[in-house]
Amino acid sequence: AFLRSMVGKSRLQCAAYGCPNYAYKCPPDTRFHRFPSSRERYRSHLARVGALAFSPDATLLASGSVDCTVRLWDLRSKAQAPVQLLTDARDSVTAVAVHSWRIYTASLDGRLRCYDARKGRLAEDNLSKPLIGLCATRDGRCILASCSDARLRLIDRDTGDLLASYSGHSVADLSVECDVSAGDSLVLSGSAGGSGELICWDLLSGELRCRLRHPAAEPARAGVRTQASVVQSVSAHPKLCRVLTAMGDAVFLWADPAHAIADEPQ
Repeated sequence: AFLRSMVGKSRLQCAAYGCPNYAYKCPPDTRFHRFPSSRERYRSHLARVGALAFSPDATLLASGSVDCTVRLWDLRSKAQAPVQLLTDARDSVTAVAVHSWRIYTASLDGRLRCYDARKGRLAEDNLSKPLIGLCATRDGRCILASCSDARLRLIDRDTGDLLASYSGHSVADLSVECDVSAGDSLVLSGSAGGSGELICWDLLSGELRCRLRHPAAEPARAGVRTQASVVQSVSAHPKLCRVLTAMGDAVFLWADPAHAIADEPQ
């Protein structure tokens, strides 16, 4: 199930997986770059940028920051100013997601926000726990929120009802990302437990399906090295059974994690 690794990319990076434009974050700075087109820099945030998300057609980019704002950028324009500024968060914005015409944001203020661009409406759900990650299901009907109490919560988009919760991973005060596999069959999350695991649950039943350990820093595993055993970034391909994860200074590519249990160390 483990296919290959790429060393030296640092924490990433997976936000653009499956998107024709590739973006990366610059934690020490308040700018980010876009390539392979001409290298462009967007400066507007007042503090560190910690979250990025492309629209499905790769024409819009949303960035979230410690400055408590979300800024929307038109990638078709040569202008380097955001086209819209969202200022509803009362604490750091830790994650953003774009699905169709809806923009979702997660914040340490415990609020999950949904901006409907067509209707010009904001829906806000208070989960009572600081949010450190989120993603939309592939059908767009639910939102998966990662909370600081080491629980993932599946929220109905329209009603705000809690549909399911998932536990078994560790966050340790870090921003640990989550995602949903193609077909909405699996819930995926990184972990800060120290063992370098990608954790998978069945979305409907909530059953823990597997814990996939990342290769250790040893020559027998193609020279893969890591700086820490914390899997912070997770990004599933929208159509294929492929998952990218980032741990330390390495990025890993996995195939069909649901059937990888027998191949991974226990």
